[in-house]
Order: sequence, then structure tokens, then C-alpha cells
Amino acid sequence: MNELKMATIQAIQVLLLQGWSHRRIVRTLGINRETVSRHANLQKEPPRPAISTLGKTFASGRKSSCEAFASEI
Repeated sequence: MNELKMATIQAIQVLLLQGWSHRRIVRTLGINRETVSRHANLQKEPPRPAISTLGKTFASGRKSSCEAFASEI
């Protein structure tokens, strides 16, 4: 599978926001129309909510260097 460079992905996003048609973007950037459609659909998706880890402890992994100061924080 080919991967697009970040500059190409950003160009697709900007051109879509400017109202360019998919076909015009395909001709200008020289990429597949399905690629433009996929990135257009990704822009339409609502952002995912952030996952809060407040109040949760995890048994594995490294302890925070701030843990010693938790009562003061």
C-alpha cells in the first residue's frame, strides 16, 4: 500500500476546505480519486472524545515522577 506524504494530505485537506471538487484535486495533485474521497470522509467525521485517565490507576507501566507530590498537587 502506498502512503501519502504529510504535505499531500494537508494539501487535500486545504483544497477540500476551499471547496475544490474531488476531480480537480485529483488532476492537480496527480493522485487517485478514491484517496481524495477517503480523506474527504475523514474530515467529515466528528472528532473522537478524549479519554480521561483522571481517577484511574494502571498497574503496569512506569510511575509518574509527580506521584511523590500528589498530595501537594
